[in-house]
Formats: sequence, C-alpha cells, structure tokens
Amino acid sequence: MEKEFVTYKDALALKKLGFDEESMMVYYGTSRPDKCNKLYIPSGFGKIKNSHLITDGEKGIYWDGQVTAPLYQQAFKWFREKYGLHSWIGIGVHEYCYEIYSFAAQKRLTDVRKQFNGTFEEAELECLKKLIKFAPKK
Repeated sequence: MEKEFVTYKDALALKKLGFDEESMMVYYGTSRPDKCNKLYIPSGFGKIKNSHLITDGEKGIYWDGQVTAPLYQQAFKWFREKYGLHSWIGIGVHEYCYEIYSFAAQKRLTDVRKQFNGTFEEAELECLKKLIKFAPKK
C-alpha cells in the first residue's frame, strides 16, 4: 500500500510548491530527511492538510519535517488543476515512457520519443519529479 503514496522527498517538494490538499497519511518527520520513510495515519483525523500540521511544538503533537503524503493520483490531478501541466504514462516498444504537456505554454515539455527504461511505477515516479521541476516556484 505504501507504494501508492509519493516519496517523502517529493511530498516535501510538493509542500514547497503549495500542495495543501487533504491526505490520509502523513510522513513522520525528523531532522534527517533520509530517515523520514515512515507513513502513519494521524490519530483523531480522517484527512489532514499540510496547513494543519504544527511544526513549532506548540501543542507537542507534531515534529519538524512532518508532511502529508498524497497519493500519486492526487499529485497528478493537482498539477493539472493548479499549473495546467498534464501528463500521461504509456508503453513504448519495449519500455514505459511519459509525456508532460503545458496548456499554458501550448507545448510539450518532454520528448515523447525518449523512452524510460523501467516499470510503470518507476516511470510514474520520474514523471512526478519532472512535474515538480517544471512547476513555477512560489
């Protein structure tokens, strides 16, 4: 089930871009990002947003580095709605590929002829990383 959620590093990048949609899961935060790989369901909450997370210790509940963990489908939908960045993952001759198209710029941002050598899930992860790269910074 954990593979359905974006990685901790990508969740942090999404938060920096302004992602504040409801999520079911949260990454436990520490001062070492390489150790933030544990997902949990926050008690007392059904769904939670990044803006709900308290990182200053005010109530003593949350820790620095804590961030919501969106599903991949949530992240792709958010990029479509917020930035007009549409993406798809398909299969080429022997391997998976992905394409990103910007409606605002009316152009393809990736070269569809370049194939990605890996599984569907790996292509999905690479596509998300490219979307993060192409999104305008706050």
